[in-house]
Amino acid sequence: MTDNPQHGISVIIPVKGRVALLTHLLASLAEARSHCTEPTEVIVVDDSDPEDARRHRESCARHDGRYLPGPLKVGAKRNVGACAARYDILVFIDSDCEADSLYLATIAKALRDSPQEVGAVAGPVDMIGEKTSTLRLFRHTLEMHQPFAWPREFEQITWAATANFAVRADVFRAVGGFAEDPLTVVGGEDVDLGIRIVKAGHVTRCVPDAVIYHRRETGDRISSISRRLYTYGRSSNWLNRRHPERRQFRLNPVSAIVFTSVAAFAADRATKGHSLW
Repeated sequence: MTDNPQHGISVIIPVKGRVALLTHLLASLAEARSHCTEPTEVIVVDDSDPEDARRHRESCARHDGRYLPGPLKVGAKRNVGACAARYDILVFIDSDCEADSLYLATIAKALRDSPQEVGAVAGPVDMIGEKTSTLRLFRHTLEMHQPFAWPREFEQITWAATANFAVRADVFRAVGGFAEDPLTVVGGEDVDLGIRIVKAGHVTRCVPDAVIYHRRETGDRISSISRRLYTYGRSSNWLNRRHPERRQFRLNPVSAIVFTSVAAFAADRATKGHSLW
């Protein structure tokens, strides 16, 4: 990020693998850029293996993107992209997403028309792609996709998922960008950034019409959901230590039922079956 960024939009995408998905995203952004009157750029920050990296560079060349090698952790990748950005609006999108054709124009207008106290804006993330017959319950849990819908439900929020998040470059720099020391490769860094933006006296405004589409295939399998729930749990521990004033007890009903059931069965013989009741 230059000391005096120019008027325009820098889109930053962290990636590892996902060659086909990133190609779809870059193509959708090319369409969105054609509908935006402001100068734009797309920066891809990657730590893929050599073959995937080569293919990402080719995709960037086809779709007018800048390719940068980056570190492992996603927050650190985003910081690399922000440091290289030319423009005064930073837009963060995940590599397994696609942009609506009017996305960049809508994001730009929302931030330009907002008072300076609005440090960032966020739009909804809609799921697209083939639905699987499994994990229907998980698809609707609070932990999984609820933040994607917040921009349609509220006028402003404390933090937003970085699948669809835009921030003023000067605000991003003032709060120190994304944390690079979380316990996991990805998870929690978006929450932490949003909280620090609020602590700095800014708000994140919701823009319901600024839509990003998220592919289902990267998160609708048992292995990927299990990995995400584990990651979110570790990141929550990290966030609790970073922002202890925001800790709040919440009983997880699934954990409570499992713990109670295990205890009941363990005590079954000693209580002659009464513990099961």
